Amino acid sequence: MKPNPFVEATLTYCLTYINKCLHLRPRHSLTAAHLTILADNDYYSNDPTKSGKGRFASFHTTISKAPKTGLGSSAALVTSLTGALLAHYLADSFDLSSADGRRTLHNLAQIAHGAAQGKVGSGFDVAAAVYGSCIYRRFSAEMLADLPEPGAAGFTARLETLVNTDWDGRIKDFALPEGVAVRMVDVHSGTQTVGMAKGMLEWRRKNPVRATELWWGLHGLNIFLEQQLRTVGGSLEHVAETIARCRAVIRVMSKESGVPVEPPLQTELLDRISAVQGVYGGVVPGAGGFDAAAIVMQDDESVLEEVRKCCESFSKTHVKVNVMRVKGEMEGARMEDVAMFDAWLTN
Repeated sequence: MKPNPFVEATLTYCLTYINKCLHLRPRHSLTAAHLTILADNDYYSNDPTKSGKGRFASFHTTISKAPKTGLGSSAALVTSLTGALLAHYLADSFDLSSADGRRTLHNLAQIAHGAAQGKVGSGFDVAAAVYGSCIYRRFSAEMLADLPEPGAAGFTARLETLVNTDWDGRIKDFALPEGVAVRMVDVHSGTQTVGMAKGMLEWRRKNPVRATELWWGLHGLNIFLEQQLRTVGGSLEHVAETIARCRAVIRVMSKESGVPVEPPLQTELLDRISAVQGVYGGVVPGAGGFDAAAIVMQDDESVLEEVRKCCESFSKTHVKVNVMRVKGEMEGARMEDVAMFDAWLTN
């Protein structure tokens, strides 16, 4: 079986931290545990009309061969596994509902996830997995620069310090206005996020002035979009224009960097869906490419049905696309009732 670097890194960093915490107590025991990891169907491309085997259907393939939809499955895996380990071994001290508990989960998951993917990425997907819908500013790269490799001298002490301190990033609560929803459209062709991110970072390194110009332009539009969504009254007409302008900057980045953040096929798909009455616009999130597109739209069944029809029409002449069952939520990590998994676990 091919090793999973995200599971391995999570186990390494979490168990090191947990063992350190247990050693500070009069009695401690890092006992054996059995782990079962389930992935929601919408993390992987599938036909929603045929996968009706509940929330966790079997795809009959290895995880490395299952086509991802780009919803941040690696971050969700690391965050949920980290939370499960903390809750199991530190049950008397780890409280996910507290600010300290969420900070511990966030910091430890960020460290493990960053190690697994070579410290490439913004960390937003881990922050969202922990805190839910939020406005995020990345912590400085220097925060983790002096963390030794696992097993090296000083590793455990430095890891403990990093997990238990406040980082210099920013995470601020954010919620969509009432009546507005984010839906996802799967294009059945996931993207290798790390490879695309490295390509973009290399282009930025070689073209710092131009890259900074485009980045600040996009940053300003993102801030403006946030303000529009926070202060909106009865109209969202200008939100559509702002999303369109964000996409225009992204397409310039794509062309100049050679990294297909919004490739032509996605451009056509987004243009068609954005023309549906009740849709404010959409983007290819994350690293871009052929990850599932995020659509901002009215939270209305009639609008959703028109988007489905648009996807069906697009599928007849292009690649297969479909509206996914998943819907944007505001809540992040939470404790679940294990009984909801009984039917799957006993099979």
